[in-house]
Amino acid sequence: MASASHVSLSRLLLQRSDQHPIRIIDGADLRDQPPEIVRQFLTLGLLVEREAPSDVDGFAIQHSGGRTIAVNLDGDGITTEVDPTSIRQFDIDMMALCRQLRRASSVLAGRPVEPVGVSAFWLGAIGTGSRRVEFFLARRLRAKTAVDIAFALKAHAGGLSIVVLTPTERDLPGAVQRQLDGADITLAAIDELLDANASEPLTIKIPTPVSKAHRSSHTRLDVDVEGGSARYDGTRLSLQRREFQVLVRLVNERTNEDGWVSRDVLADALKAATGSNDRNDEQIDKVVSNLRKVLRAAGMTDGTKGTYPVQSGRGQGYRLLIPANEIHVF
Repeated sequence: MASASHVSLSRLLLQRSDQHPIRIIDGADLRDQPPEIVRQFLTLGLLVEREAPSDVDGFAIQHSGGRTIAVNLDGDGITTEVDPTSIRQFDIDMMALCRQLRRASSVLAGRPVEPVGVSAFWLGAIGTGSRRVEFFLARRLRAKTAVDIAFALKAHAGGLSIVVLTPTERDLPGAVQRQLDGADITLAAIDELLDANASEPLTIKIPTPVSKAHRSSHTRLDVDVEGGSARYDGTRLSLQRREFQVLVRLVNERTNEDGWVSRDVLADALKAATGSNDRNDEQIDKVVSNLRKVLRAAGMTDGTKGTYPVQSGRGQGYRLLIPANEIHVF
């Protein structure tokens, strides 16, 4: 089970990042956090330590004999020994925060995380075609700007349904909320979605909005991303977590021009599924092979050659050959 400190420190970063300017984290803020948790946030790049200050609150900071001394700048000779950790200062890296949200979620796919304007970021997507839902993070969302920002993000997504994640809860007027709901725009606060049982910082329970798109009569492959299950012609597929995460990546890209998913993307999916940071190319091959066996056992073929439903291409990766109109992702 995850340490409560993960959630505590995650919430602190979210609260500070939703302010303007983004407030720093100092040593006093981290005093009650276990050192290993702080180190993990530093390793992930969520916190970036500033250069040690030369003066604090009218005192010059000097280091001598392993001690940190504060000397009064008024010249009265007063000195005080201070705890060096108390004067440390850290910035919050928003891009690193967004990448960690994406990585820890394990279900968002697509191109890499990218900034959209001054205070918003594209995180990833779930689903395909008209059922595709794009996810964004937006800082400092206010009643006066929420509609304009949300509609600009929806335009960035090509008019598809979107989920706008805010670092903290936004108490928007009912009229604004209804306008967003009517446009297939879902708002959700990250600090309310944090998974206390996860081992990774900033792991959230991804909100999946109800899409207005209905299941097509041609659908044969149903993929329930949130529920972690898939069915083909009504029969549940027996998939391990690793195989399921690879399947999610494949169906998410199926409606693209070529539908190829690189080995790098699959490697990231397996890292998220297993909690390991090590890349294992043999594991990618094994997982894809297992997925092929399950799909073929369920009766799925590419419809042309009657062979593998998952095609491999040198230098391209893998793609699912089932027609896009036979896939339903929700």
